[in-house]
Amino acid sequence: MTVQAGYFLFVLIVGHLVYDGLVLKTEHLLDQLGKTSIVNSDAYGTFYTDMTEKLGSSYTHEAIPIELPRSLVFALVVALGPLSLPFVFTSFQPWEAISYMAYNLVTVFVIAVFYDVFVLIYFFVELLRKDILQYRPFHPDEHGGFRDLGRFAMRVNVILFVAGMYVAYRFYAEGVVRLSGTNLSSPIAALTWGIFYLGPLAGYVALTVFWLYHSFIRIHRKMKKGKKQQIEEKQREARKRESNRSHSDEFTDTQTDAQPWQSLQGAPTWPIKRQSLIGVVVIDTLPIVASFILWVEILMSHTTTGSKQLNQRGDRTYR
Repeated sequence: MTVQAGYFLFVLIVGHLVYDGLVLKTEHLLDQLGKTSIVNSDAYGTFYTDMTEKLGSSYTHEAIPIELPRSLVFALVVALGPLSLPFVFTSFQPWEAISYMAYNLVTVFVIAVFYDVFVLIYFFVELLRKDILQYRPFHPDEHGGFRDLGRFAMRVNVILFVAGMYVAYRFYAEGVVRLSGTNLSSPIAALTWGIFYLGPLAGYVALTVFWLYHSFIRIHRKMKKGKKQQIEEKQREARKRESNRSHSDEFTDTQTDAQPWQSLQGAPTWPIKRQSLIGVVVIDTLPIVASFILWVEILMSHTTTGSKQLNQRGDRTYR
């Protein structure tokens, strides 16, 4: 019951973050991005049309009289089988069946929402991969025009952090209890416990590393590449002007000629402040650190219990 309460609290918090932080703000961001100076208008128009079609697509079939959102169809296909197994192999009291049905409905809804989130993240990664964004070193946002993209990455990272804390809480509230009350000497029992409680932690680590690379680091590389290209372009222009002036008697001020590309040396190459980036990395490690501390406590408690049992057996044998 405690874990289920934590699960519903997790759904409540993440649901608000997803709807307000991702759906509404990202819809506005992507709609306004096409009007900014950091995108290639024609290429972005094609990209935006493709993305909106994928997010708003529906599924139709002859056996189904209505159109269903593709995200809902995906959730039903993925979750319907596993969530139905307890009804086949376990007998429920009426109130337990109602409670489990409510849990299943919420789970299907969560999977459907996260399907749209993953599609959105896929197109975000594609946006960074394609030559659509253009670096503007002197953009008013002081991050080369990429500040809003950095904020989007931060919002997704917050959702990952909340998910990681729930995974750590589940590991403590349910995994530790089962580990303490169950003998895991059987390889199958140990494997099952590891899949259910260590597997989500490994999944959280994989998703976090994936997102850090495909958001902040890829934006950083794109900004760094754009900065390098503009410095090289300014240097070519300066050399060309210098060459033209060398063939004339016009006075040349080398300090003035060098200024355009030298001023780019201090241009930003991160979509957020570096202090904020360090904070992101620290926050992302908290669920893993908390789970590791709990894991160490489990091992120590089992070691202490085993030593006491051996001492008690030794005392009985001596007596």
